[in-house]
Amino acid sequence: MAQNEDIQVMVCPAGPGNARNSEASIVVLKDGTLFLAYSRMAGGEDHASGDIAGKTSSDGGRTWSEPFVVQPNDGAQNVMSVVMLRLQSGKIGLGYARKNSDSDCALYWRTSSDEAKTWSDEVRVSPDWGYGATGPDVAIQLRSGRIVVPDYRTTNWKQQPQFTAQCCYSDDDGATWRHGGTIIIPEGKSLEEPTIVELKDGRLLMYMRTVPGPIYRAFSSDQGVTWTRPEPSPLVHPRSPMQLRRIPDTGDLLCIWNNSTTHRYPLTTAISRDEGETWEHLRDLEVATPGVSQYAYASCTFHNGRALLTYWVIDDHGINLKFRSLPVGWFYGE
Repeated sequence: MAQNEDIQVMVCPAGPGNARNSEASIVVLKDGTLFLAYSRMAGGEDHASGDIAGKTSSDGGRTWSEPFVVQPNDGAQNVMSVVMLRLQSGKIGLGYARKNSDSDCALYWRTSSDEAKTWSDEVRVSPDWGYGATGPDVAIQLRSGRIVVPDYRTTNWKQQPQFTAQCCYSDDDGATWRHGGTIIIPEGKSLEEPTIVELKDGRLLMYMRTVPGPIYRAFSSDQGVTWTRPEPSPLVHPRSPMQLRRIPDTGDLLCIWNNSTTHRYPLTTAISRDEGETWEHLRDLEVATPGVSQYAYASCTFHNGRALLTYWVIDDHGINLKFRSLPVGWFYGE
């Protein structure tokens, strides 16, 4: 692979009987194979029937296998919003939401000790009430070994569309889970699809989707148990999700989000050298394109000096999943 090669593949295009391929996560297997898991759904709506499907690539993402089932649909509506994470123990963690109704949706967790060939019995992650779960690819493992997964929740999303959040956390590779305190955005705003990153001083930084305007942020000094009162961050959004990551090669923070207050385009990246206080090197992964209504729901995995990205591309055919592999230097304008 050329050092500066930009690989772009519509890895999961929508088609007949499969109107939506969306929220995804990538883990790199020990032999270098890329393992992609994603929401595969019959219709475009969040309640459409669907499972968690997978594809693999042995050439850095240029070509991909035929899809296979990772988690069958055993919900009344679907399973979706997958999270995969390489754990410090060497195992692979797998999270997904099971959706039964407008008032029943929760995140579950499995682990694999044989490089995603088989998975353990599932464990419930979310609190035992309501509708919510998590955004795609947002589980992190702290330096301490604790796994932290942000969870946002309401009683019934149609009757009460204002969400609150908390973090679910595990100190035993996901065998058991506990739940932190509730986070509420001021002025009655809904708090949705939070993403978190561990700062160099040990605190956690959370960015969260809410009404169009500033992305809100909060901090935790106790590894996700309690959080500060949410406040506006330096970035704006159109009520769409964002992704926070730390770049291993540079130590800087990366944010991927829609830099707009009106549309889910452009899909933009930015770098922070001061732990999220300010952002620079804004670059657009995607801009407004005829026939495409939005780009959103990014995932990001780093491997061998490259960022392995996935994100939605919604066009007249449905919701398609795009894969993109970029050298880390791209985010700095190199």
